[in-house]
Amino acid sequence: MQLVRTYRDAGKSGLTLASRHALRNLLEDVESGQAGFAAVLVYDVSRWGRFQDADESAHYECKCRRARIAVHYCAEPFPNDGSVATVIIKALKRAMAAEYSRELSVKVFAGQSRLTELGFRQGGMAGYGFRRLLVDQSGKPKFILAAGEEKASPRIELCLCQAHRMKSRSFAKSSRCML
Repeated sequence: MQLVRTYRDAGKSGLTLASRHALRNLLEDVESGQAGFAAVLVYDVSRWGRFQDADESAHYECKCRRARIAVHYCAEPFPNDGSVATVIIKALKRAMAAEYSRELSVKVFAGQSRLTELGFRQGGMAGYGFRRLLVDQSGKPKFILAAGEEKASPRIELCLCQAHRMKSRSFAKSSRCML
């Protein structure tokens, strides 16, 4: 088997097809009849996507089969041979991937909400007249982040401070954090 092409959606959410440009390109190539390959290598069943409708990822695999392009799962312990056992296992894994995504979403939201309640900033640009201030675990101000800079440690948090209170890249202990 020779590797002809790679379709990679690195770091993209698998919840919607709209955000998966490489997967859309793969499906377009498959449906065009001009794919130029006879098989697709997929890491595991969840790589099609963690769609909330588990049948959606099955649909994309089915599109490949209809175009006579085999789908091989590299990290799955079963052959993708269409047997009853394989169909059941894939359906279960697709449902598990969707459930994993739902549970992770709840946990991330809870964590972000907790940090917001503690007064910390949860990403995005600071509004007009504010700057992003790094603070350590004890709440002690460290320094102001410039536009485009990111925090280097998960143990350091961000809060907003008023821009007119800036004296330099470091802050006096009396600096206020704004919610």
